[in-house]
Amino acid sequence: MQEELKPILDVIEDAPTVPASGEWISCKDAMPGRGQRVIVTVYGSDLVFPENGETIEEAAARTFRECVEVTVAFYDEDGWYGPDGFPMMIRPSHWMPLPHPAERED
Repeated sequence: MQEELKPILDVIEDAPTVPASGEWISCKDAMPGRGQRVIVTVYGSDLVFPENGETIEEAAARTFRECVEVTVAFYDEDGWYGPDGFPMMIRPSHWMPLPHPAERED
């Protein structure tokens, strides 16, 4: 049984940790490793609904200011993918590594 778990335990041990500062990393400054699952911040939405006579441009700007999502995603040569494995319509602005899993309580 221990031998079967070794590959999984190796992956867990090698998982990145959140930087000590806990700060977000701008996608302009650095990108995560290809295929590395990370926490991301996404501003905006692919759904824009004008309100009270707004133009589509004004509604898009409002949506960018008001809609903020934090989720798990990964990046590869084709772009960003969400937790469901589908391409993300809006690119994240910032990311940080996932924390190590919690210690098991027996």
